[in-house]
Amino acid sequence: LSYTPVCILFQCIEDSGATFDDERDAAPELCEDRGEGRPGYFAAYERLRQDECPGSKAWEGRAHLENKFLLMKLPGTISWLQSKQ
Repeated sequence: LSYTPVCILFQCIEDSGATFDDERDAAPELCEDRGEGRPGYFAAYERLRQDECPGSKAWEGRAHLENKFLLMKLPGTISWLQSKQ
């Protein structure tokens, strides 16, 4: 299994005439840099789970945090969508 680096994906998307939208720009409240770099969307969710429900399993954290996660990302998502108009 191998992954394509974001820089290559970015170039391919831009070369096609489309625009590349980084998921971190749509949820800046969740993807803030805490010294380890800006995490992606799923890493930000996992970080929130560890902050709010330390020691919980992934499914337990999801049950408790899904609505909070959505509410936290809503302001950034609205701003991002408005910038695309």
